[in-house]
Amino acid sequence: MRQTDKLLMLMQHCNFAVSNENDYAISSVIIKRIVTNADLSIEQIAEEACISQASVSRFVRKAGFDSWQSFRECCSGACNEIGQRRYAYSFVDWKNKNLSEMSDNLLDRITSNLKATNKGLDSDGIESILSKMISASEDIFIGDEHALSIFYTLQLDLLFAGIPSYLYKNMDVQESLSHHILKGAVVIFLNIENNFLAPKQLNTIKAMKEAGAYIIVFSQQDCSDKIGYDMVYRYGIPESANDGYYSLFYLSQLLSDLLIQRAFSKNESDFHKR
Repeated sequence: MRQTDKLLMLMQHCNFAVSNENDYAISSVIIKRIVTNADLSIEQIAEEACISQASVSRFVRKAGFDSWQSFRECCSGACNEIGQRRYAYSFVDWKNKNLSEMSDNLLDRITSNLKATNKGLDSDGIESILSKMISASEDIFIGDEHALSIFYTLQLDLLFAGIPSYLYKNMDVQESLSHHILKGAVVIFLNIENNFLAPKQLNTIKAMKEAGAYIIVFSQQDCSDKIGYDMVYRYGIPESANDGYYSLFYLSQLLSDLLIQRAFSKNESDFHKR
């Protein structure tokens, strides 16, 4: 797994998996020290958090790191890499622009991504995806926190329609998950850019496929060469990264509306048959 992925995994753990006062104290100190480039020694973090070194070590292992050394290397290297990339990306877009111009630029990027998704809309593909989800033994959505929050409404609509559905964070996906999915399950990966999945998760896809799951991926880039995908739905603009979240919302809403339309039509048909 890339260092940047490990750092994002750490941030997800700090944001969403902190379950007690000790973990909260440790995560607070770690984040403060990362942003100030302060010393990340286990002794200093334990002292500042008023927690034992053993507790800090356990926290780091729960966050997905094999050792304290790998944690330190990740924080020092990946944080700088992500920061430089973000600043370089923003500098090109926002240099010498006032707030109004920045707002117009952002709107252009959002609408461009949505227009590309709308223009390339594959109606048959969307209908096929929904049919697969409706007839599945269960639907499993896998993505990052942002993508999963977008598809939460669709999950609810599927549950109300009597279809079991689940949301799993991509960083939490393990090969053991394939041992628990039902035959006939549909697994939907919500992809924004390439390198979205680490090798371990790609192995999980293969295991899910072998367990009888149908694998669908939403992606802004061509990933049809990835082993294990049964269907790839392309959307958005390649290399546009986070702008793709707007199109994911568009697609999730489209699937929800289509699901409700089908359910209403079926209910109406059943009513007239009485």
